Amino acid sequence: SSDLRGFYFKTNKGNLYGYDDYTGNVNICEEEMPINPIVSGKLNTEDLTVDKNEIKEYLNLNGFRQLVLMITEECNIRCKYCVYSGNYSNTREHNNSSMSVDTAKKAVKQYLLSFKDVKYKNPFLTPSIGFYGGEPLLNYQLIKEVVQYCKEIYPNNIQFNTTTNAVLLDEEKIMFFASNNFALSISLNGDKEEHDRLRVFRNGDGTFELMSKNLNKIRLLYPEYYKSNCSIIITFDTKTNLTNLNNFIADNKNILPTVARINPVSNLFTDWYDQYSEEDKLNHKNELLELRELYSKQLKEDEVNPLLTNLFGLDYFRILNRILNIKPEQLRPKFLKYTGACVPGTKLAVNCNGDLICCERVSESITIGNVDSWIDYDKVSDIICKYNSIITKECSSCPIQRLCDLCYSHFTNGNGEFVKPSGFSCEKIVDYYRNLFSKTWDLMEDGIDLEDIIRTKKEKRNCGV
Repeated sequence: SSDLRGFYFKTNKGNLYGYDDYTGNVNICEEEMPINPIVSGKLNTEDLTVDKNEIKEYLNLNGFRQLVLMITEECNIRCKYCVYSGNYSNTREHNNSSMSVDTAKKAVKQYLLSFKDVKYKNPFLTPSIGFYGGEPLLNYQLIKEVVQYCKEIYPNNIQFNTTTNAVLLDEEKIMFFASNNFALSISLNGDKEEHDRLRVFRNGDGTFELMSKNLNKIRLLYPEYYKSNCSIIITFDTKTNLTNLNNFIADNKNILPTVARINPVSNLFTDWYDQYSEEDKLNHKNELLELRELYSKQLKEDEVNPLLTNLFGLDYFRILNRILNIKPEQLRPKFLKYTGACVPGTKLAVNCNGDLICCERVSESITIGNVDSWIDYDKVSDIICKYNSIITKECSSCPIQRLCDLCYSHFTNGNGEFVKPSGFSCEKIVDYYRNLFSKTWDLMEDGIDLEDIIRTKKEKRNCGV
């Protein structure tokens, strides 16, 4: 219809649908595919003013969901694709800075005080405290002291988590994580050949043997904890043999923990992908197409595939689980209307110096306070104003406003300025979503039960993953 803002897409069976971004609904269309299948809205030259009292009010209801303590900038291995490897122009490099216990305790105390106000209005919330690096286990003593301190000052449950390369895990550390119910994420990129291609020690030797030995140690010592609290995070790039990776995960499903995430190596603020030929890129693209077909086939046969569910199923799930029939302007605060950027303070990260930053993925040159004086609402207001004026000034006409999940981390350069990096294109993102809707509706037209598109973690674990 003429008042649609969104896009039209076709399925393999030739059916035409229209996605309406105002409501999130999809309707079947009788007419032919329009000449312009992407329909933008009107571009408003609106003044997105920011009132710091409104930010404060918003955070007192929705903020402080997670605290990430960046407890060391040192790492005992040298993954070639790491954001701190020197391959990324918008992040620091590894160094020997570590957080002091005093800084960590101040951060935790302030966070839990702020959280109590939010919990009063949202009684079922649980505070989340994460330990991040570098390699967090290089500052293991701090983790122990902070957990003990939390128990002394906060009477209720806290969800602790950390991500590790597992090289430094030993029986004492494993017992500590298990007894404190830590969510433990372990980086594992596949079989020995694939893992050791990019995850190496300083001298270039692979880390697979040590990592897998320690992973197995957790499984044998604390089998229930291993099933319920441990997970693996996989990173891949153009040269990853995804078929081999899929087979490795499937063949070892009874001894590996849940696949939590599978992420591509980032292509922003780096020339990482320039090392690969056009042939490499074409082979990678074809392999992804083949695996997507395999995933669809397995869905029809009611098979559970943990890797492909993460690679493809989560995207389908996001489409199927999108919020419907609520106006876009009601989904977000009026002072930050566009993209998926959170209000700084919704999540908090603290670096080794005690500076507060929006998130561990955002440049540390954008600070929003420190552990002594806590949140500086003038700084938060300034960040949102700059983001609105530099990044979101054309978003009011965007055909996928309610779907966009871009945030500060995609646009922050090494100086803490918001810029659109080279190769970035909103048009590519719109095309991506059109294709994703088309693929999702293909599955539905093939009679696949939507409940099968993604399983809960509990169901996955019952299947031996």
